[in-house]
Amino acid sequence: MKGVISTIHPQDEMLINAMAGLKNEGLAKAVYFRQGYEINQTLQTVLDWKVQHSVPKDKSHAHVLDFACGYGRATRFLVAEVNPGNVWASDIYAEAVEFQKATFGVNGFVSHHNPDAIVCDQRFDLIFVASLFTHLPQDRFEDWLKKLHSLLKPDGVVAFSVHDQTLAHGRAINDNGFLFLAESESRSLDKNEYGSTYVTEGYLQDAVARLFGKGWPLKRNPLALCGSHDVYLISRNAVEDFSSFVYVLPPVGYVDWFSLSDEGVFRIGGWAGEHNDQFAIDSLVVSINGKVVSRLKPGLPRADVARVLGKQSLAHSGWDFSLSGIDKERQADEVVEVTLNSTSGKVALLHSSLLADTALPVLPVA
Repeated sequence: MKGVISTIHPQDEMLINAMAGLKNEGLAKAVYFRQGYEINQTLQTVLDWKVQHSVPKDKSHAHVLDFACGYGRATRFLVAEVNPGNVWASDIYAEAVEFQKATFGVNGFVSHHNPDAIVCDQRFDLIFVASLFTHLPQDRFEDWLKKLHSLLKPDGVVAFSVHDQTLAHGRAINDNGFLFLAESESRSLDKNEYGSTYVTEGYLQDAVARLFGKGWPLKRNPLALCGSHDVYLISRNAVEDFSSFVYVLPPVGYVDWFSLSDEGVFRIGGWAGEHNDQFAIDSLVVSINGKVVSRLKPGLPRADVARVLGKQSLAHSGWDFSLSGIDKERQADEVVEVTLNSTSGKVALLHSSLLADTALPVLPVA
């Protein structure tokens, strides 16, 4: 993660949630960074398309709003590619906004439960919203969509993620295609304001037509955020042509074990595969301090992954790598990275952390 600031605020709920679900603090930090990287990769895909079709032509000069961005899980990667002076961070937590301004050098303003309370004179080429519309009741959902749309430049784009109806776990979606449940992972926000939301594509088409006009262009990109949220694009331009925007899902996987023994044996492993069965993992690359120490392919039995994800093609998606002779004193602070190279041409960062993170405490069961 060259050029990326790795400082994490101690109140960052995204790291706290990752730590609650994993037994190893080092793995939790790696998951936190990987998800931030993946979110930014989706943002960059939209931004790259945007600058090819309008001004500015150089994306480093684009004005970007990372909205509902928390403590900067993804913003830290964004500012490595876009001038921080052209980036705005906004979140309902004032402390999160101040942290990002001080740490990443971005602009920022504090959000509010009520969209009408927002004051922002800046207009944006791209507004990216990861995992806010996945939590809003219907009136707030539509109010925020309208508010953010109003903050765009004439040819600007809002990209926002949603939970598709397929993630509702069998719960019945209302006739209008919208389901809100007063439950969420947040430890501090009112669950009636910030719960869990599931929508159909039909609902969004109807909502956009009501809010902006019949036939207003809307682009759905299934599973485009971390392989779980759909991402929709909507432009301020009423005749925007999204037909040239194509999103190819990157390969997917997880690191399940990560350790360094007293004898100096480093071990890392998990599973990896493809969403789309027409592609496959071409290589899984393990590197330490930028030096490749192994190239391998998944192939070990992982019936559990195939069962949970409902994809038989992942039944042999397991991988395991070990390296002996690690001098714990000399190499403890070296960086371990695992990347996936797909036959689709996509590359995914599966893991990035310090080797020293293997020594972080084992976490209590959540």
